[in-house]
This record gives sequence, structure tokens and C-alpha cells, in this order.
Amino acid sequence: MTVQLPVYEGALSLDQWQLVEGLAKTLTAEQARWISGYFAGLDAGLLRGSGAVVAPVAEPEGRALTILYGTETGNGRALAKELAQAAAERGLAAKLADMADYKVRQIKDEQDLLIIVSTHGEGDPPEPAAGFFEFIESGRAPKLDAVRYSVLALGDSTYEHYCEAGKRLDRRLEELGAARLGPRVDCDVDYDEAAAGWSERLIETFASESETVSARVVQLRPAAAAAAVHDKRNPFPATVLENIR
Repeated sequence: MTVQLPVYEGALSLDQWQLVEGLAKTLTAEQARWISGYFAGLDAGLLRGSGAVVAPVAEPEGRALTILYGTETGNGRALAKELAQAAAERGLAAKLADMADYKVRQIKDEQDLLIIVSTHGEGDPPEPAAGFFEFIESGRAPKLDAVRYSVLALGDSTYEHYCEAGKRLDRRLEELGAARLGPRVDCDVDYDEAAAGWSERLIETFASESETVSARVVQLRPAAAAAAVHDKRNPFPATVLENIR
């Protein structure tokens, strides 16, 4: 029987290839890019004898990204999905969450938080997001000193309280100690261009940070010098103790 050998032939053993193939199926795009940078560091350091010792493989150091949306008509949901897709195309793994289903107490564990929320009636949040607003604007809300955020507010400028729900969240997150990634963007009924600009700026920021982390090779200590090769061009110096014919 003839066995068709896969692409690892000549580079990896069968066992090694199966390990690599199994790992690759479990990776996000961000993790795959980090591993690529790690092995590039190995090639430049240990495998070429440059004297660098590369840190052991660990979890990627990139920050977790959550896209949180509050919507009543579906516009916020559509924009949030587009934002998550744009993040994925740049190798960023983003968690998508509806305020209606979001477990509010976990907000203290977030790292980077992008919020898309619409305004209805007299400055009210979407009905499904009422519980989230009630918690975050109450005294039960936790300090958010470790969180970075930015808000995209959807509204209609013909109403008196234009984009008020987004403005309320923007103010409240600042009061709780979170740091703005960028200024809030208020969108009118024709929101496509403004929303796209907000998304592109933030995705570019996250992608740049991710690339910096992925490319980092940590040198821990000098490696032992490689054993010198001695030949007629590089003889080993020694003392002659006795010369016997």
C-alpha cells in the first residue's frame, strides 16, 4: 500500500506533525501569530547560537477585548457584529455581549471594553439594557481602575436628549475609574461613516499593541558559549610535557 506523506516530510517527524496539527486547530488568530513570533525568536536565538535564552511559552500577554452593545431596534447589534468581524480580520479575539444578557458583576474583570448603545424616548437606554444601566449607575457598581473603554452612542439629533444613554455610560465609567481609549462618538440617524471611523481607530490601536506583544522575545540570561570547533585552522593550544621519538 502506498502512503501519501503530508507536508511535514523532511521537516518534522510524524509524531511532531500530529502534535502541531492538533495544536493549530485550537488556536485563535492572535495565539497563532504569537506562537509564530515565539519560534522566530527561537530561530534567532537558541537555534543559531546567538547566546540568547528565550522565555518559556506562556499565555499571550495581550489584553482581553469585549464588545458590549445595548439595542432595541437592532442597529447596535449589527454594528457590534461588524466591529467583532473587523477585529478578527486583524487577528484580535473579541467577545461579543448583549447588555440584556450580560452578567453585570463581571464588568470589574474586563480589560478593554467597547460599548455601542442607542438612546430612545427622552434620553432613555434601550429597554433590554435597563438592568445594566440600573446596576452601573447604582452604588453597587465596582471600581473599574483596570478597565479601558470607549463609547459609540447612537441617537437622533431631532430629540432633546440626543445620545443621552451613551453620554450617561461615558460619564459613569469615568467616575468608576475606567480610562478612555478615545473620545465618545455621538452618531445621528446617518451613523455609518462616524461609526466606521470610531471602529477603525480602535481596531488599529489594538492591532498595534498586539503586534508589539507578539514580536517580543524575552531574554532571561546569557546562554553558555557553544563548544568551540578545533581543526587545522583553529588548533587547540596545549603544553608539550615530553617529546619521545
